[in-house]
Amino acid sequence: MSNQLSLSFELICLMDWIIKNGREKFQLIVKDAINSGIVDNLDLFFQQDPEKVSENLYNTVLDFVVFLEDVLGKELDKINEDIIPRDKVDDLILHLDNMALDPKTVWLSIHQARKNLKKVQGVEAGKMECKNTGEEAKNEIFNKILNNWEPGKDEVN
Repeated sequence: MSNQLSLSFELICLMDWIIKNGREKFQLIVKDAINSGIVDNLDLFFQQDPEKVSENLYNTVLDFVVFLEDVLGKELDKINEDIIPRDKVDDLILHLDNMALDPKTVWLSIHQARKNLKKVQGVEAGKMECKNTGEEAKNEIFNKILNNWEPGKDEVN
Protein backbone atom coordinates (compact mmCIF):
# COMPACT_ATOMS: atom_id res chain seq x y z
CA MET A 1 0.00 0.00 0.00
CA SER A 2 1.37 3.40 -0.97
CA ASN A 3 1.06 6.05 1.70
CA GLN A 4 1.52 9.02 -0.60
CA LEU A 5 -1.35 11.21 -1.63
CA SER A 6 -1.30 14.02 -4.15
CA LEU A 7 -3.78 16.87 -4.29
CA SER A 8 -4.58 18.92 -7.35
CA PHE A 9 -4.00 22.65 -7.40
CA GLU A 10 -7.75 23.13 -7.81
CA LEU A 11 -8.51 21.07 -4.70
CA ILE A 12 -5.96 23.00 -2.66
CA CYS A 13 -7.60 26.24 -3.84
CA LEU A 14 -10.99 24.85 -2.77
CA MET A 15 -9.61 24.03 0.68
CA ASP A 16 -8.17 27.54 0.93
CA TRP A 17 -11.54 29.01 -0.10
CA ILE A 18 -13.38 26.91 2.50
CA ILE A 19 -11.01 28.10 5.22
CA LYS A 20 -11.43 31.73 4.19
CA ASN A 21 -15.09 31.81 3.12
CA GLY A 22 -16.92 28.62 3.98
CA ARG A 23 -16.16 27.93 7.63
CA GLU A 24 -19.75 28.35 8.78
CA LYS A 25 -21.15 26.04 6.10
CA PHE A 26 -18.47 23.45 6.81
CA GLN A 27 -19.20 23.65 10.55
CA LEU A 28 -22.85 22.91 9.72
CA ILE A 29 -21.78 19.78 7.84
CA VAL A 30 -19.73 18.64 10.84
CA LYS A 31 -22.58 19.43 13.24
CA ASP A 32 -24.98 17.45 11.03
CA ALA A 33 -22.56 14.50 11.02
CA ILE A 34 -22.41 14.57 14.83
CA ASN A 35 -26.20 14.78 15.07
CA SER A 36 -26.50 11.90 12.58
CA GLY A 37 -24.44 9.42 14.59
CA ILE A 38 -20.79 9.86 13.63
CA VAL A 39 -19.82 9.41 17.29
CA ASP A 40 -21.23 5.87 17.23
CA ASN A 41 -19.26 5.17 14.04
CA LEU A 42 -16.08 6.43 15.72
CA ASP A 43 -16.60 4.09 18.67
CA LEU A 44 -17.06 1.11 16.35
CA PHE A 45 -14.12 2.14 14.20
CA PHE A 46 -11.66 2.21 17.09
CA GLN A 47 -12.78 -1.16 18.42
CA GLN A 48 -11.21 -2.74 15.32
CA ASP A 49 -7.70 -4.13 14.93
CA PRO A 50 -5.21 -1.17 14.82
CA GLU A 51 -3.64 -2.37 11.55
CA LYS A 52 -7.04 -2.57 9.89
CA VAL A 53 -7.93 0.85 11.29
CA SER A 54 -4.79 2.32 9.71
CA GLU A 55 -5.63 0.84 6.31
CA ASN A 56 -9.26 1.98 6.57
CA LEU A 57 -8.19 5.50 7.50
CA TYR A 58 -5.93 5.75 4.46
CA ASN A 59 -8.67 4.41 2.17
CA THR A 60 -11.20 6.83 3.65
CA VAL A 61 -8.91 9.82 3.10
CA LEU A 62 -8.21 8.66 -0.44
CA ASP A 63 -11.92 8.13 -1.19
CA PHE A 64 -12.75 11.56 0.22
CA VAL A 65 -10.06 13.31 -1.83
CA VAL A 66 -11.16 11.50 -5.00
CA PHE A 67 -14.79 12.45 -4.26
CA LEU A 68 -13.84 16.12 -3.80
CA GLU A 69 -11.74 16.08 -6.98
CA ASP A 70 -14.67 14.59 -8.94
CA VAL A 71 -17.23 17.08 -7.62
CA LEU A 72 -14.90 20.03 -8.15
CA GLY A 73 -13.94 18.86 -11.64
CA LYS A 74 -17.56 18.44 -12.71
CA GLU A 75 -18.51 21.87 -11.39
CA LEU A 76 -15.51 23.52 -13.07
CA ASP A 77 -16.39 21.76 -16.33
CA LYS A 78 -19.93 23.16 -16.13
CA ILE A 79 -18.59 26.70 -15.76
CA ASN A 80 -16.09 26.29 -18.59
CA GLU A 81 -18.71 24.74 -20.87
CA ASP A 82 -21.02 27.74 -20.40
CA ILE A 83 -18.41 29.97 -22.05
CA ILE A 84 -16.43 27.53 -24.21
CA PRO A 85 -18.31 24.53 -25.64
CA ARG A 86 -16.90 21.26 -24.23
CA ASP A 87 -16.53 19.66 -27.66
CA LYS A 88 -14.31 22.57 -28.77
CA VAL A 89 -12.07 22.15 -25.72
CA ASP A 90 -11.84 18.37 -26.23
CA ASP A 91 -11.06 18.84 -29.94
CA LEU A 92 -8.38 21.39 -29.13
CA ILE A 93 -6.73 19.23 -26.46
CA LEU A 94 -6.51 16.29 -28.88
CA HIS A 95 -4.43 18.44 -31.24
CA LEU A 96 -1.94 19.62 -28.61
CA ASP A 97 1.49 18.09 -28.19
CA ASN A 98 1.27 16.60 -24.71
CA MET A 99 5.03 16.17 -24.61
CA ALA A 100 5.58 19.93 -24.88
CA LEU A 101 2.68 21.14 -22.73
CA ASP A 102 1.96 20.24 -19.16
CA PRO A 103 -1.65 19.95 -17.89
CA LYS A 104 -1.22 23.01 -15.66
CA THR A 105 -0.44 25.23 -18.66
CA VAL A 106 -3.43 23.88 -20.58
CA TRP A 107 -5.81 24.29 -17.62
CA LEU A 108 -4.53 27.80 -16.88
CA SER A 109 -4.90 28.77 -20.54
CA ILE A 110 -8.45 27.45 -20.78
CA HIS A 111 -9.36 29.25 -17.57
CA GLN A 112 -7.84 32.53 -18.80
CA ALA A 113 -9.56 32.18 -22.18
CA ARG A 114 -12.88 31.55 -20.47
CA LYS A 115 -12.36 34.62 -18.29
CA ASN A 116 -11.45 36.77 -21.33
CA LEU A 117 -14.39 35.54 -23.38
CA LYS A 118 -16.66 36.16 -20.42
CA LYS A 119 -15.43 39.77 -20.14
CA VAL A 120 -15.75 40.37 -23.88
CA GLN A 121 -19.28 38.98 -23.90
CA GLY A 122 -20.32 40.92 -20.79
CA VAL A 123 -21.54 37.73 -19.16
CA GLU A 124 -22.66 38.26 -15.58
CA ALA A 125 -22.10 35.73 -12.80
CA GLY A 126 -25.05 33.38 -12.59
CA LYS A 127 -26.30 34.39 -16.05
CA MET A 128 -23.74 32.63 -18.20
CA GLU A 129 -24.58 31.97 -21.78
CA CYS A 130 -22.34 30.67 -24.54
CA LYS A 131 -22.39 33.40 -27.19
CA ASN A 132 -19.09 32.82 -28.97
CA THR A 133 -18.37 30.63 -31.90
CA GLY A 134 -16.21 27.57 -31.48
CA GLU A 135 -13.47 29.13 -33.60
CA GLU A 136 -13.38 32.25 -31.44
CA ALA A 137 -13.01 30.07 -28.34
CA LYS A 138 -10.29 27.89 -29.92
CA ASN A 139 -8.33 30.95 -31.07
CA GLU A 140 -8.52 32.48 -27.59
CA ILE A 141 -7.30 29.24 -25.98
CA PHE A 142 -4.43 28.89 -28.46
CA ASN A 143 -3.46 32.50 -27.80
CA LYS A 144 -3.40 31.87 -24.04
CA ILE A 145 -1.43 28.64 -24.45
CA LEU A 146 1.20 30.49 -26.47
CA ASN A 147 1.39 33.18 -23.78
CA ASN A 148 1.70 30.66 -20.93
CA TRP A 149 3.95 28.07 -22.58
CA GLU A 150 7.54 27.95 -21.42
CA PRO A 151 9.57 25.59 -23.60
CA GLY A 152 12.04 23.32 -21.88
CA LYS A 153 15.77 23.58 -22.53
CA ASP A 154 15.73 20.58 -24.86
CA GLU A 155 12.85 22.09 -26.89
CA VAL A 156 14.74 25.23 -27.88
CA ASN A 157 16.98 24.85 -30.95
